[in-house]
Amino acid sequence: MLAIWGCKDPETQAKQDRLQLEQRRISEGQAKLANGDAHGAITAFQSAAATSPEDPQPLLLLAQANKAAGNDTAAILEIKQAAELMKGGATPALKRQLAALYKEAGVQEQAIGLLTELRDANQLSDAEILSLARLQAQAGQSEAAFKTLSWIQLKRPDDPEAKVVEAEVLLVSGKEVLATKIMDRLLEQNPNRISARILRARYFLNNGYAEQAEQDLEQVKDPGPRKVELAELRARVLTELKRYPEAEAVLRPLLKDDDRNPEVLAQLAELQLYLGKVSEAQALIDQALAIRPNFGRALYVRGRVLESQGELSQAAETYGYALKSDPGFAPVLSRMWRIEKQRGQKTDAMSSLERLLYMNEATIEEKAALAELYAESHLNVERGRTLIAEALKRDPDNAHYQEVKTALGKEPVLRSRPKGPQIIRIGRH
Repeated sequence: MLAIWGCKDPETQAKQDRLQLEQRRISEGQAKLANGDAHGAITAFQSAAATSPEDPQPLLLLAQANKAAGNDTAAILEIKQAAELMKGGATPALKRQLAALYKEAGVQEQAIGLLTELRDANQLSDAEILSLARLQAQAGQSEAAFKTLSWIQLKRPDDPEAKVVEAEVLLVSGKEVLATKIMDRLLEQNPNRISARILRARYFLNNGYAEQAEQDLEQVKDPGPRKVELAELRARVLTELKRYPEAEAVLRPLLKDDDRNPEVLAQLAELQLYLGKVSEAQALIDQALAIRPNFGRALYVRGRVLESQGELSQAAETYGYALKSDPGFAPVLSRMWRIEKQRGQKTDAMSSLERLLYMNEATIEEKAALAELYAESHLNVERGRTLIAEALKRDPDNAHYQEVKTALGKEPVLRSRPKGPQIIRIGRH
C-alpha cells in the first residue's frame, strides 16, 4: 500500500518533470546572462519557454536577454506575449518595462501612449512623470509635455526638478530666453543642482559655447548616480574643444568600473579616430558591438571610419543601420541631414534637423540649415524666422544667414537679452 501511495500518476509526474526542466533552463540562462553571455541566455530561456508555454516568466527573462543582446524588437514581442498569458493583462510594472523598451527602440509614440495611460491612472512616480514630459518634448509634443508637468506643478509650482524639465521643454519650443532664465535662477538658488548644471552645459555645448559648458561641469563635485552621464558629457565637451587626450583620460577610468560598457567603448573609439588611430578605433567598435549588437553609437563611429576612408555610400548605409537601432541618436542625425541634403533629399534632411531641434541637440549651424530648408519649401516660416534670428544673434555679420532671413521675410519681434551666454559665476571649491 505504501508503495502504491508513493507512486504518482503519469500526468502529475510529467508536469513535475517539466517544471524541473524549466527551472534548470531558467537557472542556466540567468547564470549565462550574469556572465555577459546574452546569446547563451537566449537559448536557455527559449528552451524554458518551450517547456512551459503557459508560464510568462521565461518570456520575461527571454525579453531581458534579447534586450541585453541589442534585439529590442524581439524583447517587445516577448513582453507582449507574457502580458497575454497573465490573468488580468499587463501589470503596471510590465507596462513600464514595455515602455522602456519602446523608448530604447525609438518607438516614441508607443512609449508615450503607455506612460500616459499609467499617468492618468496615477501609477507614475514624480521621476517617471518628468521622464514622460521629456519624451513628449523630444517627440515635438510641447503642449502635451506641459500638461504632463502640471501633474507635479499644480501641487508644487516651484518644484526644482520639474522646473529643470520645464526649461528643457521651453528650449525645444524655441523659447530660449525664458528657458535660460529658469536655468540661471535654479543655479542661483542651488549651485549644486546637478540636473540644472547638466542641462545648461548641454545648452552651451549645442550653441557653440564649449568653454562655458566646461565651466558649468566643473562646478559638479559629487555627481552621485549621474557619474557616468557627467563623464560622458565632459568628454563630449573636451572633444569639441579638440582636447582629445583629456577626453580619453575622463573616459578610461569608467572602464575600470565596467569594462563592458558599450557607450564608453564607442566614445573611446571616436576619440581614437580623431587621434588618427583608425585600427584602435575599429577594435573598440568591434568590442562594443560584440557586447551590444546593432548599438547605435558604435555603428555611428563605424560610419565615421568609413567616411574617413572615402567610403561615403557605405558610411550612409551604416548610419541608416544606426538610426534604425536608435532613431533618436543625435550625432547620427547630424551626419545624415548633410548627406540627405547633398543628395537632394530635402524633406528627409528637414525631418532629421527637426528631430535634432526637438531633442534640444541642434547646433546654431543646424538651426540655420533648418531655417534655410523652411525658406526653400515655404513650410513652418514662423519657426524658420525664429531660428534664423537666433543664429544672427550669435553671428550678426554672417552673409548666408542674412540671405536666409531675407528669404523668410520679416523677422519676428524677439525679446532682447544680453549678447552671449548668461552665466552664473560661482567660485570653485
